[in-house]
Formats: sequence, C-alpha cells, structure tokens
Amino acid sequence: MAHYEKFGRGSLGHLFLHMQRAFKTKENGEREYINFGNRDIDTKRTPLNYNLCRNENGKPMNQRKRYQKILSGKTIPQGKELKINDRKDLKVVCGWVVTLPDDVHRGDDRKFFEAVYSFLVSKYQHCISAFCHYDECQHGSENNGCDLKAHMHFLFVPIYHDKVKDIYKVSANEVVTRKELRSFHDELSKAVEVALGYRVSIMTGEFSDRESGMRESVDMLKYKAEKLSNEYKQLKEQVKNSDEKLSVDMANYIVSSGQTEHFLSYQKSKDEKENIQER
Repeated sequence: MAHYEKFGRGSLGHLFLHMQRAFKTKENGEREYINFGNRDIDTKRTPLNYNLCRNENGKPMNQRKRYQKILSGKTIPQGKELKINDRKDLKVVCGWVVTLPDDVHRGDDRKFFEAVYSFLVSKYQHCISAFCHYDECQHGSENNGCDLKAHMHFLFVPIYHDKVKDIYKVSANEVVTRKELRSFHDELSKAVEVALGYRVSIMTGEFSDRESGMRESVDMLKYKAEKLSNEYKQLKEQVKNSDEKLSVDMANYIVSSGQTEHFLSYQKSKDEKENIQER
C-alpha cells in the first residue's frame, strides 16, 4: 500500500518530531512519544526504526535543517531563484507512506524499503527524510483494534521547475499531478519487482474491492469525483439542444453505465423499455 499526503507549515513541527520519535519524560521517568494522528508507539520496537535519507557524510538527514536548506533555495541551480507563495494554505511538504506488503519474503523488508526509497528519490529529489517505522500502531484494525505494520514515510519538498518560464517554485499540485497518481502504484510495483526479483502486492488487483477502496488516497478520490463531474458536463453539452431529460435520468445513466455508452443511446433504450411496459 502507498498513500500520498500533503502538509502545510503549521503541521511540520509536530510531524518532524513524530518521524524521528521525539519524546518527553514523565515524572515517573517513562518516555511519552510524540504522536501524529491516531497512533501508539510500541517503545520496545522503536530501536528497529531507521532513516534511509542520508546527508553527504552518510549520516541520517536532519529533517529541519534539510527543509530550511531547500526553502532557502540552496538546492536549486546556482543563479536561479525559488519562488514561494505566501498563502497560509500552501503545502510545503509532501509525503508517501508505503506499507510493507505481507508477501515480501522474510528478511527482505529492508531491501524492499531501499527499493522504494531509490524509486521515490529518483522522482522527488528534494527529500527531507525517509523513516522506516517498525513500532507504529494504527487503531482501527478489525482484529484487535491495533494494526502494527512496518512502513516508510518519505517526506519531500515539492519543488517544480517551470521550463517555459525557467523558474523554480514550491507547488505540490504541479509536482504530483493527477496523471502521476494514476500511474504511481504500477511504476512503483515494477521498480520493486526488479529490485527484489519477485512481485509483491503494492496496491494491485490482488486486494479485495473493499481493501482497494480503503487504500486509495484522498487525491485519487478527488480525481475520480472531478472526472465524473467533467464527463457529466460533456454529456450535458451534447444534449443541450435536445428534448432529453437531464436530471434523474442522467444520474441513473452515470450509475448504470459507468460512462461506457452515450447518454442519448441510453435514453433511447430506456424510453423504448418504458413504451413496451405501458403497452
């Protein structure tokens, strides 16, 4: 499973602390880890975590320093300027959460995450961190209320190069487009298969319909909704000069045909059936 996320400036402090497993010490001496979302930390497994994103010295990347360096424009070609919109809702960090599939061979978990990291960093060069967590528990499992699965958080700043204007800017929607969201899982699956030497289930048809629906990212769902809306507008345009009905009939058409036939044909067939019934 791979899930896409976007973050504004206001959530970065908490996010960074959660990724590196920052904690505060209680009065009784116990550690209380900083959480991001509905998670629990199994502290016995925390030492298993590691960060694949490294600096030039081979040491784990400092997220905050890396983020600040990127935003200062030091990672783009010399002489070029990085434009950053001052909107409060600007998404300055994006991330992919990739969960270790159940069918990865025993002992290949790190090899899997390294393959995923290589694929991601080739697409998104401005990486901040790539923490692999083995200690994170997400509530909501149907089995026991806690689903503990290893996964990687790949965080990056979405730097987009407009080749026409030759400018660099922070733009999540232009770096990770809807077209890319549609092809991402298939590309990732192929890259991992080459690295491992065998195929694993990364958001493929091997999941049930229910699982696939739960695993889709919010952006993919938004894309599908927008696609249906655009197709509705196109169909409406096709019949705007006709006497066809466009309300309930149109809704029924979308549901029943899945956009596989022209609305006029659907309407004609429906009217014929109704005429036969009236006879």
